[in-house]
Amino acid sequence: MPTTKKRTMITLEDDMYEMLSALAERDNQSLSKTAADIITKTLERYEDQVLYEMAAERMNSGPVEYLTHDEIWANLGLDDKKE
Repeated sequence: MPTTKKRTMITLEDDMYEMLSALAERDNQSLSKTAADIITKTLERYEDQVLYEMAAERMNSGPVEYLTHDEIWANLGLDDKKE
């Protein structure tokens, strides 16, 4: 059954290819699956780093306005109070 996933080609140095092959063999999975798993984990770490940097920037950007639970619900129009 053909896959609906996107495909890409990469060029690897010999030592990287050998390392990837060894990991695939160790984990009893295809070279493509092993490469996809490594790319996925790396992208997740990259995303975490970017989100951390964004949060740090916000925390260091100056005074912050805090809202109570009731204020947030009221701002979203989800408060229980009927007018």
